[in-house]
Amino acid sequence: MVVVRSSPFLIPLTNIEGQRLLQECHHGRLLPYFSKQVNSKYCGLCSVAICLNEILDNCAHIDHHHGKFSELARVRDMKTTLQEDDILIVGEDSSIFRKEDVTVHGITLETFSELVKMIGLRVNYYHVFQTPQNTNNLGDKNPLGISSVEEFRSIALESLRKPGGHVVVNYFLAAFYPGINFGHFSPMGGYHVEEDRFLLLDVWPRNPIGWVKAEHLFNAMVAEDSSSHLPRGFCVFNAENTQQEN
Repeated sequence: MVVVRSSPFLIPLTNIEGQRLLQECHHGRLLPYFSKQVNSKYCGLCSVAICLNEILDNCAHIDHHHGKFSELARVRDMKTTLQEDDILIVGEDSSIFRKEDVTVHGITLETFSELVKMIGLRVNYYHVFQTPQNTNNLGDKNPLGISSVEEFRSIALESLRKPGGHVVVNYFLAAFYPGINFGHFSPMGGYHVEEDRFLLLDVWPRNPIGWVKAEHLFNAMVAEDSSSHLPRGFCVFNAENTQQEN
């Protein structure tokens, strides 16, 4: 039996308040496709699979000949649902990463975004900085940087409003669960305007799904990723099969 953690920064979806927020929220279409990760390092892959299952069901206008999208559509037709291992195969076949590296280290925000782009979706990713001055440290890597919760909220909601639009956040788990000192990916499943809370669909088996303040989630993304030596952040993508804008 999995013992579920609790966090003072999160309103669990399973309690009365969490259910009330769900009934009043916007853009909550991803919840029926939610699943927990199986491999401890595959949170990013699991997050991609969840979002693609929703896109495949609800965005039939996608050109299935673009990128790896048609391949994954055929896999889903046979299996009824995509899983993290299906996304792993795409990443390996496209030489985006090696399984042995992912199994040990997971993936960075940049690698996550490259994977989504290879599948054939429109994608942008953003590193989250504490101050505007920090964005000058991006150097030649040239990702997009933001430094305010207002920017984060605006970009995230713009994506969630689009058909097939999704947001996956890359954050530091210690911001919610002290002592759990590693990074994590999870998709966002909705937004409650009055409470300014996002529904964080945490894919880790012991962590509950729940509502988190936009500001707290923003602060959780500031922590540096030891692999990229850049802050964490978030990736937005949708079902338009055009080239990445970064």
